[in-house]
Amino acid sequence: KIEKKVFETAKGYNTISDYKSALVALDNFLSDYPGTPYKEAALYYKLDSAYKLAINSVPSKMEERLHNAKVAYNKLVQFKADTKYKKDADDMLERIDKDLQQYNK
Repeated sequence: KIEKKVFETAKGYNTISDYKSALVALDNFLSDYPGTPYKEAALYYKLDSAYKLAINSVPSKMEERLHNAKVAYNKLVQFKADTKYKKDADDMLERIDKDLQQYNK
């Protein structure tokens, strides 16, 4: 019960657009409950938060945050390649890669 509540709280930060807090809360959740049945969802919400934080960032912080979002994508796909969030995650990765291209010129 506590595990579900901690997960819902962490997910809630993403819902209210507090992406920095969501990232911290989801990191803490994943380290406190490594074998959780919510791991796939937590990894997805971590990606979602990192992605939204990155694309809404000031230009000076955007590149680093885009790289962090890409790492979050890789962790999700590494955990479960056929995740139910695959389409959304792939769409985010496409945007991340497109935005990162401007820094690689």
